[in-house]
Order: sequence, then C-alpha cells, then structure tokens
Amino acid sequence: MSTHTIRARLPRSRAALVVTTSALIATALVAAPASSNACAPADASAGTTQDFLCELDAASNSSAASVAIELTDDLNFGSSDSGLYNGTADLIINGNGHFVTGTGEVTPEDAPNTNALLLVIPSEEHDPSTPFAPRITIENITVEDFVTVGAVYSQSLGVLELSDTTITNNAVAEFSPGAAIFTAGVVSAAGPIEASDSEFSGNAGFFGGALSNIDLGLAASQVPSIDIARSTFTGNSARAGGAVTSDGDITVTASTFDSNSARIGGAIASALSLEADTSRFVDNDAYLDFDESESVGSRAGGAMIVSGDVSIQTSTFERNAAPLGGAIIFTSANGPEDDYAPSSFAISSSTFASNTATDIAGAVAVMKMPGLDMTVLNSTFTGNSVGNAFGDSDLAGEAAPAAYSAGAVAYVPLDIFGGGPESDAPSQTTLAFNTFAGNTGGDAGNFAISGDEADTADLGGNAFVGGDVGSCAFEGVDVATADNFDDDGSCTDGWAGENNIGEGLDALLGALSDDGGSTMTLLPGTDSPPLDAIAFTDGECLVDTDQRGIVRPQGDACDIGAVEVAVTSDPLEPDTDPVEPADGDDPVASTINTASGSITILAYGATAISNVVWTPTSDITSTPPAGLVLPLGIAAFDLAVPHAGDSVRIELTLPLAVTQFWKVQNGTWSQVAGATVSGTSISYELTDGATGDEDGSANAVIVDPIAPAISSGFTG
Repeated sequence: MSTHTIRARLPRSRAALVVTTSALIATALVAAPASSNACAPADASAGTTQDFLCELDAASNSSAASVAIELTDDLNFGSSDSGLYNGTADLIINGNGHFVTGTGEVTPEDAPNTNALLLVIPSEEHDPSTPFAPRITIENITVEDFVTVGAVYSQSLGVLELSDTTITNNAVAEFSPGAAIFTAGVVSAAGPIEASDSEFSGNAGFFGGALSNIDLGLAASQVPSIDIARSTFTGNSARAGGAVTSDGDITVTASTFDSNSARIGGAIASALSLEADTSRFVDNDAYLDFDESESVGSRAGGAMIVSGDVSIQTSTFERNAAPLGGAIIFTSANGPEDDYAPSSFAISSSTFASNTATDIAGAVAVMKMPGLDMTVLNSTFTGNSVGNAFGDSDLAGEAAPAAYSAGAVAYVPLDIFGGGPESDAPSQTTLAFNTFAGNTGGDAGNFAISGDEADTADLGGNAFVGGDVGSCAFEGVDVATADNFDDDGSCTDGWAGENNIGEGLDALLGALSDDGGSTMTLLPGTDSPPLDAIAFTDGECLVDTDQRGIVRPQGDACDIGAVEVAVTSDPLEPDTDPVEPADGDDPVASTINTASGSITILAYGATAISNVVWTPTSDITSTPPAGLVLPLGIAAFDLAVPHAGDSVRIELTLPLAVTQFWKVQNGTWSQVAGATVSGTSISYELTDGATGDEDGSANAVIVDPIAPAISSGFTG
C-alpha cells in the first residue's frame, strides 16, 4: 500500500515468495518421518508421535479412497518431527480430544524438517497434469506451539476441514526468500477451507494469522473459499487479516472475532466477496506494530477489509479501530484491466458501536466503485467516531470532496486517493429504517456521501440524531429523502421532502441495550417522536420487520428507525406457580412473560403447567442455526398429564408474528415436526416420553422447551 492508494490484495508476484515447487519442498524434507523398519504395521491409530508419523507414511502409500488416523494419546513433536502426507486418498485425523504440541522453538533454516503437525504436499512422482486434491479433515484435536511454518500447510486443491478443533499459540517464522516454504497463516491451504465449532487463539502469521488460502500460484482451477461456522478467533495477528485472509470468497456464520490485529483487516482480509451472518467483531484493530510516523494510508479496516461483494446481517461490530475505516473498509483490489467488478455492499439488522478511525469513517468506509450499490437497512450506528475532516486529512488531495468523512458511514470515490477504474456507471445508495445516534467527527457525524450527478441516494425511515459537526454531508449526488427523523436538518435539506421531521425535537432514544433479537439496539421511549410517524397503506410498512425481527407495524403507523416498538403490556416476572387443572375438556393455561410481550399457553389434555422459564436472546448459551432470529428468546415449561405416555395439544399465542417453530434440547436445535405456524399463533402436539419431550421418559411429565423464530431474511 502506498500513501495515496488503498489496496487490499497483495501483488500477484508474491506467489514466488509464498511457496516454491513441490520438488524443493520435498527436498527440504529429506529426513523421512519414519523408516520402514521402525514402523509397526499400520492400524489407523497413534499413541505416540512416532506412531503418528508412521501412520501418515502408510496413508501416503494407500490405494484406498479414504484413510483415517485416530489419536489415542497426547503427542509431543520433537524438533526433527514433521507430519508429511503426500498421498492421494482423502485423509481424516481424529484427535479424540488429545493435544499435539510442537517444540515452541523456530526450526533452523537449514534443518531437514520443518516441525509441523501436517504438511500435505504431492510426491515427486505425482503427475502434475492430474490435480492433487485429497480432502483433509482434522477434528476434535488441540494443536499448539508449532512456530516455524505453523500447524498445517496443504498444497491440496481439495477441501481442508477443521471441526471441533483448537489451534493455539502457533506461528510462522520469517524465512529468507530462498527458504523452501514460506507459509501465509498457521493453517495455510491451496484449496477451500471449512472451519466449524473450532477455536483459534494467539496465532501469528503473515497473511491470515489463523487461516489463509491466498493464491499460492499452484494453478488452481478457481480461487478457493473459506467457510467459517460457530467458531471463535481471539488474539491472532498478521500483516493482512489478523485472523483470516483469502483471495477467494469468505463466509462467516455464528462466529466471534475478538482482539485480532493486523496492518490491514484486523480480523479479516478478503480479496473477493464476504458474507457475515449472526457474528460478532469486537476489539479488533489495524494497528499491529504501528509507528506514529507512518501515513495512515497504509492501515485500514479495524475488523475487515474487503474488495468484493459484501453482505453483513444480524451482526455486531464494537470497539474496532483503524486509521482508515474503524470497523469495515471496502476498497477495490482490481485495476481497470480486471474483469471482476463488485456490485453490492449490503448491511442489514446489524449494530456498529464505539468503533474509531483517524480518517474516512469511524464505522464503515466504502470507497465508491462505478456501479457499486450500497444498501444499509434496519441497523444501528452509535458512538462511532472519526478524527479528520477533509481539511485536516493527510490523504486527500485537492480533488477531495467536502463530504469526505463521517463518524459512522462514509461513501466516497476511490479515485480521490489515486487509481481505481474509470467508468460512468452510476451507483445507487439506499439507507432505510436505520438509527444513527451520537456518532462524531469528520465532515458529518452520521453519514457522508459524494459522487457524480448520475449517482443517487434514497434516505427513508431513518433516525439521524446528534453529530457534533452536523448529521450528514452530501456532495455531487442526487439525494431523495422521506419519512426521516433529522434533528438538525442536515440530512434532509432543512426537512425538505415528504414527512421529514425532527426540527426542535428530541428523539428520546434509550441507551444501547438488549431489547430482544440478536443485536443491541437503541429503544425509543414512550413519547419518542419517531413512534408511529410513518403512515402505512393496507397495514404494511416499507420494510416488514425491524432490526430485531419484530414485525412492522406494531401500532397505528410505522416507527422511524431500526426499532419498531412492540405494543404490549409491561413484562412481568415469569410465572412459576403450577396452574390447577381445568374442568372438562377445557385446557390449562399459563403465560410466559418476555421483553417483547406475553406468550399465552393453552394445553389440551394436560392437568397442570409448571416451571415456566424464559431466557432472553442474549443469555442463550447454545448457538442457534445460521440465519435464525429469535425475537422472543427461548422458553420452557413442564406439562403434567394424567398417565405416562399421554399426548397433549398445545396452542401458543405470541405478541409478534413468527415463521418457524424450533426446540433446543440439550444443545441440539430442531424444528418441531407437524407444528402449524400462522403469524402470532402456533399449535402442535406432544407425547410424554416421545420426540419433543426433553426428559425423554414416559413419566406423566412433558418437558417442553420452545423457540419461536424467523429467518434473518424474513420479509413477511
């Protein structure tokens, strides 16, 4: 990166520094992992390091389609131990909960081995015209203290899968350019990486502290992807992508990135597209080894830097920091000669809080590409800040616009920094039903946009509150506004446009808190002007749910901002007293009181309801399936029935509409078979001791955990 050009992708010529040919690598591993006379016959199990190396050697020569190795004890690798696999069979390593530990010392450059858990490299005899693509699976294992070439290095074009695995305190040493292996992250692959239910902590690499599949120059048929689910990345570091770097697409689901650090992309650096759903990015930064004398132009993206299409939903970005783009920066890595052109940058149902930057944007900085459309929907931005306005910037030249930086979100042309493709393709920006409050600094506290006359922006249903230098700044863009709350008039041209309000008014927003759903929000107070401020037609709002998944509208009209306040009575403490049986065929009844209103239970065939417990979304310890939103949290209750094995019919009436009905039993999520879900009503049947009864016993008591839900993409 230069002072004036922001680029995410490293030069393609770096492939020469990343890896040499397989022959050179094989030469560096001339010391065989185990001689044939030192190995017992292979039995697919390993209780010592020697056993493991022998099993890998046998697997490398196997003609089977798949081979597996089961660890039966912890392993401690010596300085001359390295797990080489060059077979073509799919390989499965099951750690069975055991630890594999490296030396914790860097192997000398001229050493015969590289001290890694696993090196997947084709043999010298491999036909280069045939893809080397075994699938590698590593599961239920802890890998630590491999600090030379990291823990796992794979040249296979097949999938590298990590499941229920911990990768901790590994590192990549800085070899000279003549070294045989120059790995990127502590887990590096030429093919796709799939990581699930795993932990990555305290690792240090070059490109991706934990996971990396940058283009290794191995003639892959396509750029590989990285898919991450239900995993945590804590305290990892790298030059680019403190936790993860990929030249391909990255997908993140139900995962957490905490306290990772890099020069660009504190947690993630993606050269193509990125999708994040139901995930958290907290305390990441782009200040790794920062020198105050550096230009801030060489540091960007406190949580992530992305160069392709972006989709962020139901996620949280909090206290991330960078010189440019405190949480996210989008900037093209492709010059005008490249065919790839991103077209969409989208954020929905997400919260950005207390992110900071020196320049462009405290939370989200989008460097405008021709034809790139930006959509921000049902999201909350609060407490974000940026240091420089245009006049103070050391980046922007004379061509920079006055609407250049913002405390929360800035959308500015890439070419003001030099470079970027030339095109007349217009861009469309849409901000709808968001809440911006208390963001500071820059040319505008909340939102800044600049572009050409052909570029358009639609702002509707947003709450713009605070901003020490004014909420919004626009330049060169055709902006249309309607139905916004704008407390200083800067976002609506002095409250011009249809139904823009806020002049002389206080929005009366609450503090950032758990108000239901998967993310924190700013709940409007009872007398807040944004409540019921937008008239609807035929009972519909322009968007059908709010940030938390609450159905819009809830009152006589639609609310401005990210939150639609539920119309309900004040919640009470959960009812834990048993309900006495009713006479005849009448059901027994009870109530579950949630933060969003009461759920009524009617149980036909039961004699009593007891032990009613409600758990808010923020306290749920078992991660729900990807894309699932629980606007009412989860609950549970016991149903007494006359005889063991009896069946009951349950009817639930909810304070808001849902589309799905789930149970979570002993940490396992499942949809309720046969349930009828219709808006605010759910009916289903249960049998004592059968599926759905959490205690699993026919004992005249049915334990019924419930989870009414909607999908994160639900539009009514």
